[in-house]
Amino acid sequence: MQNTTVHQGLVGTKYVSDKNMLDNGTNVPSRKCFCNEVECQPSGVLNISSCKFGAPAFISLPHFYLADESYRNSITGMNPNKEKHEFSMTFEPTTGIPIQIRATVQISLLVQPDDAMSLFRNVPKTYVPMMWFAQRADLPSSYASGIIFLLILPTLGCVIFYGIAGIGVLLFFIGSVLFVRRRRGHNEEQKLIAKKVKTDVSPIVDEF
Repeated sequence: MQNTTVHQGLVGTKYVSDKNMLDNGTNVPSRKCFCNEVECQPSGVLNISSCKFGAPAFISLPHFYLADESYRNSITGMNPNKEKHEFSMTFEPTTGIPIQIRATVQISLLVQPDDAMSLFRNVPKTYVPMMWFAQRADLPSSYASGIIFLLILPTLGCVIFYGIAGIGVLLFFIGSVLFVRRRRGHNEEQKLIAKKVKTDVSPIVDEF
């Protein structure tokens, strides 16, 4: 992880290539499992011959960027550049959705001495770059707006929940006040009626 970046209003965590990306145990001992050969090549190049039917194919970053210097010293014209050859991926940290990808890969072939062929009899062991390519991908704005809504949805849900709860408490309070006032008014009305009946009955008793 290197830093954060903003794309289409989304803040993402950017992961960039480093020397450990294609390491075979030279820098990080726990990555020795990526080297199953008798003699492992220097760090920065990954053997993919088992995926290519035994062809001596290797992948690395373009111009052997971040690879061992021995690769660049054996081939002329190598000019590794961080801006052009860096491999990076940016993810939205909450959802894990990739929002930016800058993928760069170089394919090289291993050329080494072969006594069976006179042309290759005195050839030094060299990793010869054959091609490299770069792919760029950016999350479109139409998808970014949906992710932004998805991110604010929990907060929006809490606001709605507490808003409804607050309205419920307010209605309960207003209902309680109205009930108490109505109850009190009903009791006062009963007292007034009782006093009036007592005043009207007294003269009738005096006549007897």
